[in-house]
Amino acid sequence: PKRDFFMTPSLGLPFGENFFDVVFCLAVFHHLPSAEYRKRFIMEIWRVLKPGGLLILTTWNIKGANYKNGSKNMEENDFIVPFKDSAGTIWAERYIHCFKIEELESYLNNIGFTVKKSGITPRGQHENLLVIGRKPLNKK
Repeated sequence: PKRDFFMTPSLGLPFGENFFDVVFCLAVFHHLPSAEYRKRFIMEIWRVLKPGGLLILTTWNIKGANYKNGSKNMEENDFIVPFKDSAGTIWAERYIHCFKIEELESYLNNIGFTVKKSGITPRGQHENLLVIGRKPLNKK
C-alpha cells in the first residue's frame, strides 16, 4: 500500500544505473516481439540493477503446438494467441514467444548474469518457467 507503481517504456527506463537491488519481470518477457528486443530489454535491466542485484524472470510455460503461427514473418516459436473473456469472446490478439528454460538462461548468460536458479514453478492450473540471475559484484 505504500509503494508507487507506474508505467514506463521497457527500453530507456527512467532510472539511473545501478538503481535497484531486485528487478521482477513476471509474465512479460514472452510478449516481447523479437530476439533483438528481448536482448535489449535484458541489457536495460542489467543497467538499472546494482552489482550483486537479482533479476527474477518468469514466462508462461506454454507449448507452441497449441497455437497457430500468426504470420510467416514471425520467428520460430512465435504465436498470436487470442485473449478471451469467460464467455469466449475474443477481445484482442496477443503475441507470445514459447520459451524453453535453456533459451531464457542463454539470454541472461549472454548479457553477463550468473544464473542462480531455473526451473518450472506452478501457476494455478498452469506452469511458469523461472530464471533467477545475479549481476556480478565486479561489473557495472
